[in-house]
Amino acid sequence: NPKCSANPFDVNAVTVSGDKENITFGTDCVAMVYDTSSNAQPNEKGKDIRTSSMATVGDDGCVFKIAGKCSPTGVFKPEGISPEECEAHKSDYNINICSTDIDYWGGAMKKCASLGAKLPENTDMAYFLNYIYDTDIITITNRGNTLIDGLTFNTNRATIAPLLKPQVRMHFGNSARTAGLAPYAIFNSNKVYYDNSGGRSRGYTAFCVK
Repeated sequence: NPKCSANPFDVNAVTVSGDKENITFGTDCVAMVYDTSSNAQPNEKGKDIRTSSMATVGDDGCVFKIAGKCSPTGVFKPEGISPEECEAHKSDYNINICSTDIDYWGGAMKKCASLGAKLPENTDMAYFLNYIYDTDIITITNRGNTLIDGLTFNTNRATIAPLLKPQVRMHFGNSARTAGLAPYAIFNSNKVYYDNSGGRSRGYTAFCVK
């Protein structure tokens, strides 16, 4: 599909011979598992079973655009960074406070910084959520937690995020509150919750904007 917006490096996976492969689910991209030796053995990953994912990204290098801002990454799951790496590259990654544990918010900051981008701020995240829920009621402030219920995904737009799971947690904001807390949002098919005091642990997604 030439209008594909999914990320070919998405964390969604299928299982082949017991191991996970990097295959993107969704209807707007191509994901392939193929056997290079036809009916012959061994039919094993890494030997004769191969995988490939394809996505079309616009000429400007944006996986998607929200309110005129480009996301060069699409939605991804960040890799964690150690406290030692954070302290050594604090200014390079634009991190204001390092965690004392493996830091996945910091990993998102690292990836964005490597592309000359940043995590979405409050207004960017509000645009993102309004876009996928097809509404204009969501605003994000620094005052604390907020729950907005009674929402509905725009199914044509929600493919820009990995919404195949019942609930998705997402980092945003470029300033951590403490060594263990950073802003985050939780969203599913009919509601969104956001707070400026989420964890910096595994299990969050993120996207970069510039």
